[in-house]
Amino acid sequence: MNHPAPPREIDPAISPQLQEVIYRAMEREAQNRYANAHDFAADLEHLDKVGIADRCELRDWKKPRTPATRKVLLYFAVILVPLLIFALLLYFSRR
Repeated sequence: MNHPAPPREIDPAISPQLQEVIYRAMEREAQNRYANAHDFAADLEHLDKVGIADRCELRDWKKPRTPATRKVLLYFAVILVPLLIFALLLYFSRR
């Protein structure tokens, strides 16, 4: 997965607690996000009570995205499968 740069990398003045609140608000899985705006606001008002989780987003954000050659091979394979099916159908229809 590709992760955006952590907020603290962009602005070091952002506290680790505020960064945690930002990440929790942007969670991909709904069950990990804030249940409602009240909970979100409560954490923003009381950042000193926010725990900091060990997040893969913080470890993996610099990892390179899928190399271009892998993407080209994937697209080639996606195109090749229907062409192969068409060729087999054509072959068997002439038999």
